[in-house]
Parts: sequence; C-alpha cells; structure tokens
Amino acid sequence: MSQPIIQQNFENKEVTQIICEEVVEFSYEDFEDLKSNPYYERVYLGKLFLTTGKIVCTDPLYRALGFPQAWQAPIGKYEVYLYIGLEEDFKGTVAYAEIVFKDEYSTR
Repeated sequence: MSQPIIQQNFENKEVTQIICEEVVEFSYEDFEDLKSNPYYERVYLGKLFLTTGKIVCTDPLYRALGFPQAWQAPIGKYEVYLYIGLEEDFKGTVAYAEIVFKDEYSTR
C-alpha cells in the first residue's frame, strides 16, 4: 500500500489527500488554535510513552486506515489531550486528540 499523497495550501488552510485512490479535501481552519477554540473542551489524559517514536495518524470516524508518518518523534513521554465537542450536534464526542511534542504555536 502506498503512502497518501498530500498537498497543503497554507494560505487557504486546505489539505488534499489521496486515500485508497479517493481524493479527499479538508479545511483545517478549525485546527488553527484548538487550545482556545470555544467549541471544544480540552481534557488532559496523561503522558504517553513513545518507545519507537513512530506515529500513525488516522480518523477512526472517517477511515479505519492509519498511515504512518514520514517523520519520527524522539523517544520519550509526551502529554496527550482530547478535545470534546460542546456544540449540540457533537456534544460529548471526541473530536480530536493531541500529542504535545513541543509546547508552542506556529502560524507557519
């Protein structure tokens, strides 16, 4: 299985992925500053120990497939957060997970 092809438009905050020969487009405008987004509650889960540094990203509500990232994190312990939806349509639903590798915000 080949890696998904990713195109990212930083100016328009859009990403295009090819997953299983299907072109999927996402707007990541909501992800700009999750920590202060009023539509989600940030919940601390604890620390995750990465023994290999290898990361797989997936959205279990959209795809059962997970794709390994081309990069690796240093082996170590990292804080993990969940973002729980607060709006009526998604209230109580896990919207995102976050692993904090470096505690800073970048607009790129």
